[in-house]
Amino acid sequence: PRVSPRTVSLGSTPSQHMVMRPIVERVFGKCDATCTSALQTSARDWAAAQDSISVQEDVTAWVHTELVARAFPNRALPVPAADFVALQSSIVTLSTLTQLLSDDVTQLVAGDTFSKLSATFDAYRPLVEEVYGDELRGADCAPTTDCVDLATSHLLDLLFFAGGL
Repeated sequence: PRVSPRTVSLGSTPSQHMVMRPIVERVFGKCDATCTSALQTSARDWAAAQDSISVQEDVTAWVHTELVARAFPNRALPVPAADFVALQSSIVTLSTLTQLLSDDVTQLVAGDTFSKLSATFDAYRPLVEEVYGDELRGADCAPTTDCVDLATSHLLDLLFFAGGL
C-alpha cells in the first residue's frame, strides 16, 4: 500500500531487490534437516488434531502459520490464519479479474479487499520493524521512503502469492 513503484515484489527496482533479497534468502532460502524434521512433526501434529481437513483453506492456513513462524520466530500471528487465507483468496481472484477493469471500477469492486489488505499491512508492519528494523535502517529503498514499509509489502507478497496457492 505505501510502496513505490506500486507493484508486487517482482516489480521492485534493482536497489529494492538488493535490500530484500538477503532477508528472503536467509529466512526462506534453505530448509536443512532440522527444519525439515520440524515441518514434518508440525504437519503430523496438525493433521492429527483435525477432525476434518478442507484442503484449500486448512492446508493453506497451516502453510501460512509455518511461514510466519520462519519469518517472525516466537511471535504470534498478527492476523488469524483463517482471515489471512480468506484475504489471500480474494486477492488472487481479484488480481485476475481486475486486469480487465479500469481503476475506478476496480476500486468499486475491490474496496473491501483493499481495506482488509491495508489492515493486514498495518498488523504485520510492527513485526517487520521489530525483527528486521535494525537490518533495514540506513538501507536505500528508493523510491520508497521507508524500508520497513517495503519489507512489509515484500513479505506479505511472499505470504500471499507463494504461501499456499
